[in-house]
Amino acid sequence: LKKQYNNLLENSKWRRHYLSSLYEYMQGCNKQLLFLEKEQAKIKKQDWSDQMMDPPDVRRQYENFKNNNLLTHESEVNRLQEEADRLVELKHPASDTIQAQADAVRTEWQKFLNLCICQEAHLDSVEEYNRYEMDTEKLSGTLTQLSRTLDPKSVNKKSISEVLLQLEEEESTVP
Repeated sequence: LKKQYNNLLENSKWRRHYLSSLYEYMQGCNKQLLFLEKEQAKIKKQDWSDQMMDPPDVRRQYENFKNNNLLTHESEVNRLQEEADRLVELKHPASDTIQAQADAVRTEWQKFLNLCICQEAHLDSVEEYNRYEMDTEKLSGTLTQLSRTLDPKSVNKKSISEVLLQLEEEESTVP
């Protein structure tokens, strides 16, 4: 009877240990999944049109997150993956559940990274578009000025040397 009691007590300790390790692991995974869900929702909620209100501010926020938070969460995801591998290797009674949760975290992390890559590519495109638009406006202004310079009414009032001098000055302003 005493042997059965000791055996039962030992099994109870192991069950408590298994439950405790499973609880801690699941808490860590759920915390990470919640974070990833919130961050993805935040990114998806932003204005992604070419008329984005403040691209430099969005870029600053993204770079700040990338430099200050991304690596922390990546190391946490890696830690959770290593913990899952360890528990499965030790033949934890809930190995299937642990593996499923590890797969869910890995999948969400990959989706999040893909969304970050898309966000960065979009911000690059918006910046490129804004540079193109500014260059186009500058060129348009230069062409308008050149058109005024070559206007027949304007040319008739000036000598040829004055027109050539003015054209040379304007040539230096063309990008």
